[in-house]
Amino acid sequence: RIYPQKIINVYGPKSFSGRSYDIPRVFEIVDYFSIMSYGIHRTRSSSTGPYTPLRGAAPFVERWSLEGYLERYNAEINSNLHHKLILGISPVSVKFGGVTSLDPRSDFNEQLSNYPYSSSSKEIARGKRVCLHPSGVKFYNYIDEGTNYQVWFEDYDTYHLKFNWLLHSNQQNKLGGFFDWTTSWVGNDYWSAMYDNFKE
Repeated sequence: RIYPQKIINVYGPKSFSGRSYDIPRVFEIVDYFSIMSYGIHRTRSSSTGPYTPLRGAAPFVERWSLEGYLERYNAEINSNLHHKLILGISPVSVKFGGVTSLDPRSDFNEQLSNYPYSSSSKEIARGKRVCLHPSGVKFYNYIDEGTNYQVWFEDYDTYHLKFNWLLHSNQQNKLGGFFDWTTSWVGNDYWSAMYDNFKE
């Protein structure tokens, strides 16, 4: 280690394409390498979908998911360095307006918005039909003043899936851990799922 009393953490890209530095070599130098593996469907998206998918599931591809990032990075670095890899998750809910169908990966024609889970939960309380998508994120549709909306969000069930997957990957020495984009937006579901998975 360069500085024995310090921890060096580097935030890296989601993709190896077009990189201007030697990522495998960086892994040898730093203590942790964090991937901002969230924000897959957001403001600049062309279709609706999850913000932080756990896995690829139709109609989404494996590449842009936590499992996909883990597989690609582990293939590039030495196995004795896998414990340095940290993947990012996020409590952000994503709302798409003017969607053209009720299905995932729908086209939309209005500016979408990102907001805390607490805001999403208020929408759910109105009795919407919620679906747990195989990607590991929930979504629902609703109509407001003639406009169709689709909302993707995290809750206890989806956090539980991610934390449980983290434990399994860690036991296989394939992943060092998670970091969250912000904990100021998370609710009790987040902390409960964390406690239930990591309590001794």
